Amino acid sequence: MKNYGKKNINKVYFNKNITNIKQTKLNFSNTFLPLSTNEIYYGKSLQFEKDKSGQFVSSLKIDDTDLIYEIRKEYLQNNKPFESFSVNTRFYLYEIK
Repeated sequence: MKNYGKKNINKVYFNKNITNIKQTKLNFSNTFLPLSTNEIYYGKSLQFEKDKSGQFVSSLKIDDTDLIYEIRKEYLQNNKPFESFSVNTRFYLYEIK
């Protein structure tokens, strides 16, 4: 069986009577993430502080800047609702070498 990826999916023959080719290719490109599940490629794992309930991230500091505070402030300035990050969310700092 042949493996399909982003580079060769456009060369696959689809029966035009069965599938919507454009939508199938669009769905593949937009929803399929060719990422590894090996977390060593994600970068340095970041630690965060939990809120009083222990369910949401209250603070995530990167270089003495609280990223959660900055995101919340930006949302409020733009009159958009901010939904807190669950403590199950993982944060990584990726550095390009």
